[in-house]
Amino acid sequence: MLWRVVVRISLTADQGSNVRNNIIKPLFEACGINRSKTGTWESEAAEPECAATTLSQLMQELSGLAAHYDGATPILNHLWIYIDRVSEVEIPGEEIAV
Repeated sequence: MLWRVVVRISLTADQGSNVRNNIIKPLFEACGINRSKTGTWESEAAEPECAATTLSQLMQELSGLAAHYDGATPILNHLWIYIDRVSEVEIPGEEIAV
């Protein structure tokens, strides 16, 4: 079983997109969750354990932002997470039915 994962996150005072580029991006990309053209982070087929661990790490990072900044601390505006089970995935050269 694989999961489709879509995450939308908005931060206030993320100067130079520091949190997005240095915390969120490497965390998500390690699990195959990539930034889309619409600003969401998406994976069409993520391993559930990887996705769950990544989302847990994201929550830990967001809850500890104040400890990493002097002055203007990035503040969470909203976090939307959508997960559903992938019923069929096409991988180049093979097909996996789940």
